Amino acid sequence: MSSPRALIAAIAAAALVVAGCGAKSAPPPTLPLALHLTANERSVWTPLPSTRSGIPVLLYHGIGDRDDFDLPADAAYGVTQPNFAKQMALLHNAGYHTVTLEQFRAYLAGEPVALPAHPLLLTFDDSLANSFEGADPVLRQLGWTAVMFVDVGNVDAGTDRYASWKQIEDAQRSGRWEMQLHAGRGHHNIPYDAKGTMGPFYANRYLARETLGAWEHRVEADLDWGQATLRKHVASYRPLSFAPPYGNFGQLASDDPGIPGRLGALLRERYGIVFVQQPARYARPGESVVSRLQVTRKMTGGDIHAWLSEQLPR
Repeated sequence: MSSPRALIAAIAAAALVVAGCGAKSAPPPTLPLALHLTANERSVWTPLPSTRSGIPVLLYHGIGDRDDFDLPADAAYGVTQPNFAKQMALLHNAGYHTVTLEQFRAYLAGEPVALPAHPLLLTFDDSLANSFEGADPVLRQLGWTAVMFVDVGNVDAGTDRYASWKQIEDAQRSGRWEMQLHAGRGHHNIPYDAKGTMGPFYANRYLARETLGAWEHRVEADLDWGQATLRKHVASYRPLSFAPPYGNFGQLASDDPGIPGRLGALLRERYGIVFVQQPARYARPGESVVSRLQVTRKMTGGDIHAWLSEQLPR
């Protein structure tokens, strides 16, 4: 196994190559060649106890500087490419290795599955172009994989800063990325009462006039379109999981108490696993709703290590 210093140098060199042919935005900044792990970082990030009682899942929403994002909220979630590379190097130093979605599903189902000593599932939401451009050189050097939850509506509309279908197809073919559905055209808020109060498309009835039956028809139609469109462009796509926008299928907030149960059951039936954000803890066997640690611009590698240690199933 490569030393952390050699690994960082290799990642920096690999980052000179622009990832994801067909990207619509400018190439991301290259990683600084001086980037390395300090002796203190290597000491702190020694391997934690190995366990088969849970697998940590990390969530990223984009990789780039603040001006690489259109919305302030998106910019707050994003991390810079050097910080992402360093976080991955710290995880590598601690003995972590990513698992595929298929391995993860088998683990949750209690099926026999070969796993590394410190398994990790790496996920991205939204399918922004800079996620592929910033992460792929690092994944390639490490031999790691990631799951991308695709906002099909914005990709299909060619919305600025989102990945192109060619970029998504190329990423899937690389074997480093697994594409899953994040939303059809439903990654936005809708008014759910007479005052125009806004809430997630999937988790609320439109203007409260919509019946539960009509709400369910609207949601299923959007999921159907998203799946069909994703499969049209990514022939190898299989519906193995779903991550609702904002991590909310009604369990966090909804205008109707009947929605969380009905939508949760629908999503589990269709996809098997539903990924959310709260509460962030390791995924455990038998779970179908899986929480993730949402990494933000303010978080440091030390914050990630502290979470891994605090949430480690004993």
